[in-house]
Amino acid sequence: MAGWLETAASELDVGPLSNDEIDALLDLARDVAHATERRYAPLTAFLLGAAISNDEDRATAVRTAVTRLRTALPQEP
Repeated sequence: MAGWLETAASELDVGPLSNDEIDALLDLARDVAHATERRYAPLTAFLLGAAISNDEDRATAVRTAVTRLRTALPQEP
């Protein structure tokens, strides 16, 4: 998977994801898929990317956005 992620980052002219970013994004996608509809996981990832696209400190922006989204997820009964 890392090979693909490096290729995708290069094609999109962005820096590669750190291991911490990968873990946070995969955890968020899992949480969204289980708390809402599975199909919302990639769409949420897109929205997160759009939200942080202009932030120069990507690592902090990812952590902040992931925390905000997790807080907004529906709670299981």
